[in-house]
Amino acid sequence: MQKEGYQFEGWYVDPECTKKVNPGGILPRVTQFYQHWIPVWYPIEYDLDGGTNSRLNPRYTSCTSPAYLLQPAKKKDMVFAGWSYEGQKIHATPTGVIGSVKIKAIFEKPCIVHFHTFGGQILNPMQAIDGQLDYLPEPRKYGYRFEGWFWDQNFNFPYTIKQHINESCVLYAKFEESPFTVTYDAQGGISSRSNPTSYCFDDPTILIKPAFKKGYIFDGWYDQIGRKHDFIRHHSLGDLHLVAKYKKAAENGQDDAE
Repeated sequence: MQKEGYQFEGWYVDPECTKKVNPGGILPRVTQFYQHWIPVWYPIEYDLDGGTNSRLNPRYTSCTSPAYLLQPAKKKDMVFAGWSYEGQKIHATPTGVIGSVKIKAIFEKPCIVHFHTFGGQILNPMQAIDGQLDYLPEPRKYGYRFEGWFWDQNFNFPYTIKQHINESCVLYAKFEESPFTVTYDAQGGISSRSNPTSYCFDDPTILIKPAFKKGYIFDGWYDQIGRKHDFIRHHSLGDLHLVAKYKKAAENGQDDAE
């Protein structure tokens, strides 16, 4: 007797197969016998291509086994991309099989995205899963406004998160200078027209010329917290509101502010 995928286990006198026939025993005159078959367990072979399998993955299956979800394999410096059975991608063990099963692990080189920020915030590389990034960081750069990511250093080809990344690459951050404003309160005097009304973070140090007020000697430009500003230093940050301070000139003195 044969039954594909099963092994004959014996004869029973009850349909539930709880009472096995005793070859040496006495049987009643009229007796119905019931066959009992048990599934054959077949080995599952995993082709790991040098990787290591999860201990949770089953080692055997039968024609009655359910589909067991397969856990990912691991391989150094590679990304697990799934399992394959008979040329088809699978997520669980095949069902209804008769015979041994060979399942192959699929590995791919990791797709690493590096970020070049041209002196801005340093960002860690990210891995693109299935060609996509989970999110796009927005780096900071003192005195600059972030304008987006690009495939090239000349900023000709913008990158958006919806675009597919096929291999490891570098994305380039584009920044635009964000000027800071400079305003003056000459306190009834006159500020030099050549004094800057704005500046940028990377500008060289800028000299601030004195104000002129008749009958007074210019004592300097001061910000809102009382700091004196004779110039705007290279790599300064923030808007400036400068207030002129004066000293009363002596009646017989001479105004020396220009």
